[in-house]
Amino acid sequence: MGNDVRGRCPQCGAELPSDDRFVVWCVECAWNVRGGADESTDDAGRIDRFRRRLSRAYGEELFGRMTSARPPRPGRGAAYAAALALSAFIHLLTLAIAASGVWLAV
Repeated sequence: MGNDVRGRCPQCGAELPSDDRFVVWCVECAWNVRGGADESTDDAGRIDRFRRRLSRAYGEELFGRMTSARPPRPGRGAAYAAALALSAFIHLLTLAIAASGVWLAV
């Protein structure tokens, strides 16, 4: 695991970073970016080229975050607060139903 260099790209000669968890592909020329799938890029349209650039940028960002010294932490934003409020409401509702059952029994 890490940023060891496995070898050179057969298409452009750039260094290929090595990480056994992922498929080896070239950042410079996108060699093996599909992991051995059909790599015909001659007939790639404008949308396909845009998707490849976008996926390359996201992939590099993700690889950088996963190999950094400090692991990423999940955020505690609005979704976290909403989930906490919903779970508190459900637990309080359960307690209220149990308390009203005890009150009716007495």
